[in-house]
Amino acid sequence: MAIRLRILIIDDEPLWLSYAKRDLDGFETVVALDKKTALAELETGQFDLIIASSRSLDVVEVIARRYSYTRVVVTTVQPTIREAVAAYRVGAIRYFPKSFGRQDLFNHVRDVILAFAGTR
Repeated sequence: MAIRLRILIIDDEPLWLSYAKRDLDGFETVVALDKKTALAELETGQFDLIIASSRSLDVVEVIARRYSYTRVVVTTVQPTIREAVAAYRVGAIRYFPKSFGRQDLFNHVRDVILAFAGTR
C-alpha cells in the first residue's frame, strides 16, 4: 500500500481550488478557506506540505513559528518581487504564480518534494 502525502491548501478561490484538487488528486488534500480553519487542521494532523495563497502570509508566519518542520509554498495571482520577499521572510520555501494549466501545480509540488526528500 502506497503512502499518500498530505497537503493542506489554504485558499478561498473556488475556481483555483478545483484546479488544484484536479492536479493533486494523487495526494491526500485538505482545504482550509481561512486562517482559523487552517490552524485547526494543523492542530489535528500533520501535513507534508502546505500550499498557501499570498493573501495568507499571516498564517504562513504562524505556521513557521509553531510548525517549523512543515514546508510551506506560497502561490499568487500576480507575482511581485515585494510579495516574494515577504513570503520568504515569513517562512515560505517556494513562491510561484497560480496557474490553471493541467499539471502545473503538480509539477511545483513534485519539485518541492524531490528537493526536500529525506530531509524531514
